[in-house]
Amino acid sequence: MPAPELLTLDATNADILNAIRTDASFAYQQRIPAVTQGDITETVQALTTNRPQMNEFIDTLVNRIGEVVFKTKSWQNPLAPFKRGMLAYGDTIEEIATTLIQGRSYDPNVCYEDVFKCNTPDVMVNFHRINRQNYYPITINDRMLQRAFVSSNGLSTMVSSLMETPYTSDSWDEYLIMRNLFVEYDRKDGFYRVKVPDIADATTREEKQDTAMAITEAVRAYASKLRFLSGLYNPMHVPTASNRTELYLFCTPDFTAMLDVNVIAFAFNVSAADVPLHIIEVDTLGIDGAQAILTDRDFFMCADTLVTTESIRNPKQLSWNYFIHHHGVYSVSKFVNAILFTTETATSETVPTITTTAVTVDYATPENGTKPTFAEAGGKVQLVATVAGNVAPETPGYSVPQGVTWAITANNTGQSAGVTLKAGTFVDAEGWLHVDPEETAKNVTVTATSTYVDPTKPMSGQTYKSGTLVIGIGEAYTPGD
Repeated sequence: MPAPELLTLDATNADILNAIRTDASFAYQQRIPAVTQGDITETVQALTTNRPQMNEFIDTLVNRIGEVVFKTKSWQNPLAPFKRGMLAYGDTIEEIATTLIQGRSYDPNVCYEDVFKCNTPDVMVNFHRINRQNYYPITINDRMLQRAFVSSNGLSTMVSSLMETPYTSDSWDEYLIMRNLFVEYDRKDGFYRVKVPDIADATTREEKQDTAMAITEAVRAYASKLRFLSGLYNPMHVPTASNRTELYLFCTPDFTAMLDVNVIAFAFNVSAADVPLHIIEVDTLGIDGAQAILTDRDFFMCADTLVTTESIRNPKQLSWNYFIHHHGVYSVSKFVNAILFTTETATSETVPTITTTAVTVDYATPENGTKPTFAEAGGKVQLVATVAGNVAPETPGYSVPQGVTWAITANNTGQSAGVTLKAGTFVDAEGWLHVDPEETAKNVTVTATSTYVDPTKPMSGQTYKSGTLVIGIGEAYTPGD
């Protein structure tokens, strides 16, 4: 990420007075003459005798020149580039994520009639609201302003000395707030943790090289893993992926000093010249055992909602009081990948055991809420199969697979004994039972069989759970028919 562009503030008093006059109101330009360094006294006298114009001059001096000072003199927040700019409307950032959609089998022999049916995705939402409203006061008095005109660069020096402090204070406070988000995220939601060696334990050159390479291999491995869809690396378990060019490694100066620049470049598979685009240094991560944090460009959900300067004249003190306000939203996303490389316990990747115990088949309840009890000849009815089982231990993102295969036969008892089903009577992949208009069977047996394959057993040892439902044609089925 490129560093912010810095401007140089070296203007003389005359330069500043004329710059302010150029952008000032018509009344100001009529009353306050343009100046050179030699005849500045006349302009200062005009300002002194015209209070409205003096007020306009001070406001412009603080708001315009003070902004230049902020860009040149004040301490820069290294996390500021991750902010999302100005939130122009409202007080909330709404963050939305959706889960994956279950694929369905296409059958060219089926006439799909539900093309206008709503298929609402599973949506998760996080709201990030204003949680910072700070202001920074500063006072400029008449005597201070008069002294500023004594030297040729007095105005520049005065503004630098006055405005650098509140702007630096603001930047430092913002940095502390954003840096502390790492701690809060780990405390409330928790990073995905990867255990690596402690850089503080390495003392000899060989130990440092071994430690650096071990950490580098871990960083590179996970930077590559994050390219693929997975819900493992974010606390909401939303399937997501991160482009390698959008991954950033947050670490301390000690960490980057330990890992040679070329080793880091190797980890990200980029040239050494590109390393500053991916590594962001902070003075501390504030988390016990933390070595570095690898996360997405969209990890920070931070935006300004108000940055402004307000002023008021204090006639009793002969001074101007200025209040620099900075309000904003400071939060982080729960939907993006975030990995903590730590010396402490790693996140367990134990795959839970999934067991299927039974399959039940029933009529699906249509939108009108009335569940059918039979199927009409020449019509169709939708069935639903439910696979029961358990996941041990319960693990977010894991559930009992619901995939089944369908089969249908004529019920070989009662009125349907010995009957062969017509070609138009079948169950499609979506669980719809289609009945041939000339079907003679009075009832049919539909079987749903779970397709789940237990990875802990060989194929020869697999057992598949099945469930059945006997469906009457034209009227509800009665056992014995």
